[in-house]
Amino acid sequence: MPELMPALKTGPLRFALALLAFGCGSGAVRADDFEWESWQDDASRKTGAAVQLMLHMPETDNIRFQASCRPSGISAVLGYNTGRRAENSPVSLSLSAPGYHAGMNGAVHGTGREVGLSGVRISPGLKDPFWAQLEEQSVLEYRIGAEPPVRLALTGSGEAVRKFVRDCQAMLAAARPARPAAAPPRPAAGGGGLACEASEHLKSRESKIPVTVNFVNLSDGFRGLTWVDFKGQRVDFASIDQGKSYRVKTYVSHIWMLTDGPGNCIEMFTPQPRQTRFEVRRPSPAFGPGND
Repeated sequence: MPELMPALKTGPLRFALALLAFGCGSGAVRADDFEWESWQDDASRKTGAAVQLMLHMPETDNIRFQASCRPSGISAVLGYNTGRRAENSPVSLSLSAPGYHAGMNGAVHGTGREVGLSGVRISPGLKDPFWAQLEEQSVLEYRIGAEPPVRLALTGSGEAVRKFVRDCQAMLAAARPARPAAAPPRPAAGGGGLACEASEHLKSRESKIPVTVNFVNLSDGFRGLTWVDFKGQRVDFASIDQGKSYRVKTYVSHIWMLTDGPGNCIEMFTPQPRQTRFEVRRPSPAFGPGND
């Protein structure tokens, strides 16, 4: 049974209550003491406008799940004992529920925190089936690699999840004005850059030339990093906050896409031999010149 204390951050009494709501392995799952809740933070808050979704024990700091939607993007944290893994280190998460099996790339979140939620941070877009599972299933099971699974009770989640998705869609739509119909195509960037207009026809090709690239986000906001696989399908890989970077071991001729919060392609990239750095600079059309 995974240790839950790093994620719960509570005393012995709250920990005992939490075990009623959160099961592992083949144990029963109950959510009697926990509540699903969704609300909006207005722009006057220090963290800015956001839509929030949380499974928590009221009047305590005991949180099992939290999702945030901001104009810059969407993120969710699933409570998990990440052991000695470093903050923001990449992990592969397996999720399952009746009729649902998925893998997501995520990152360690909240290492060393005394208060609040620690676990695995993921960035599923609103069209990802993940949200439908939160709304419709009674339990979601997830794990890192072959570690023992953790079960998240979803009893009573439906109304809160629907509200979160609805309010998030409205926020993202308001933050992204419609593009002019006659907008010219964006030119391809240099140094391995590709134009998004060609994204439907691009796919990664097999290569034996490895390269490690540091993606440095110098753009106007959050960027999602997506790998375009050998069939041309998008595979969400990581999220890069403004001013942050993310190092990827990849290959020459592999295709990478940088997206905004709603998942729209901003620019694309294929590494060249001995290329170790790619600066993400292209602004989101919603915030670029002429879109004020």
